[in-house]
Amino acid sequence: KLDQIMFNKCHIILDSSYQFHPQIRAIKALLLTFGIQLVFLTATLPPWDKAKFFTTLHLPRHQATIIQQYITRHNISYIIHQAISKEEVNKVII
Repeated sequence: KLDQIMFNKCHIILDSSYQFHPQIRAIKALLLTFGIQLVFLTATLPPWDKAKFFTTLHLPRHQATIIQQYITRHNISYIIHQAISKEEVNKVII
């Protein structure tokens, strides 16, 4: 018997369109028919996209348990530069 379905990198569901990964969009039509536990794994879904995620998959948010853990990666850093023009953006990227 199937106990659960796990989706790794589930944030790509929000990136999918009918032209990009149409099979991913088709998943949402099948999810509710199984009646089993669904587990969605992601390390990059921002908090402000959670509501959109549940809406996109037609999942009831009140029935979900969200487990998240903040991590610190000492080997990763970034700097934010505000570009004034498109030319400046191209200069920074290149």
